[in-house]
Amino acid sequence: MAEQAAATDTTAARAGISPRAARILYGAIALLYWASLYAYVPTLPAYAATLTPDLAFIGVILSMYGLWQALARLPMGIASDWVGWRKPFIILGLLMCAAGALLMGSASSPQSLLYGRAITGLGAATWVPYGLAFTVAAALAAAAIALTLPAPEARRPAQAPSGRSLLRLGTREDVLLPALLSAVAHFVLMGVSYGFITLRAKELGAAGAVLSNLTVIHLAAFTPAVLLAAVFVKRYPLRPLLIASFAVIAAGTLCAAGPSVPWLIASQVLVAFGYGVGYPILMGMSIQKVDGRERTTAMGVHQSVYAIGMFAGPWLCGILAASLGLQSMFVVTAIGALALGVAGTVWATRKA
Repeated sequence: MAEQAAATDTTAARAGISPRAARILYGAIALLYWASLYAYVPTLPAYAATLTPDLAFIGVILSMYGLWQALARLPMGIASDWVGWRKPFIILGLLMCAAGALLMGSASSPQSLLYGRAITGLGAATWVPYGLAFTVAAALAAAAIALTLPAPEARRPAQAPSGRSLLRLGTREDVLLPALLSAVAHFVLMGVSYGFITLRAKELGAAGAVLSNLTVIHLAAFTPAVLLAAVFVKRYPLRPLLIASFAVIAAGTLCAAGPSVPWLIASQVLVAFGYGVGYPILMGMSIQKVDGRERTTAMGVHQSVYAIGMFAGPWLCGILAASLGLQSMFVVTAIGALALGVAGTVWATRKA
């Protein structure tokens, strides 16, 4: 990490940009990138519902983001290491964010919405169907591209991919089990907190501002949870800490089945807090015993595996919601997340 930072500083100096300015530039790019991906997330499920009443198909639409991340994230990382250059991949991803957002904003059919969400998965204000949120997302991606073009990058030595190394890492229990647990957490995150909870709020008569604020509340609870995770790890053993995080996630999912909007607010807070504590711990577990030279690949494996949860969450939650109704779907999801989370944690920490 220190060597890469030093290399970036050297490259910035050669480009006539101070290291501090280069860091600010890349920080702004990252901020715009994530803003372009999440500007429309609070409205997307309700927007999809205006194009199709089929909850199962809405789940498929929402799942495209995770599906294409699961398929493309690791190959993209390998390709970036192979050529030793990240900027072209960043620009390509931002172009996809903009194109996907524009396609969704102009969608006249649920199929067009599906294709647009798939494109944004490749790239990684009100609930009614206004195109503004999607236009804003495209504009944010365009602004990020404009900032990326002059940004300096320290070119790295090309590194040919090793299938044997990838297979070995992907089958190591200490890498794979935390990633699978992370997939369970992301299942709930994308299926509930960023998925069908807004449709439940709409059922309860919530106004457009409330739908948007549900995501804001989630993010507000997630941020301190991530910071507290570092404190909790120093004070408590991993097994009870992770079990507690999945119990909180499950409790939050049950709250989403509640009879009023305050229950949904509680759901967003609890899921965000449980996820915010558990996610960084599981990520750290995945790379803790991996040699430094292979940690980037191990992280790619971790992210690719949990992206399966990002795909499966909206997809399976949509099928369950279509069959059982939204409230029953939340109950089933809560029970499943708790069972898998506890069993997986016990298995992953049995040697700890």
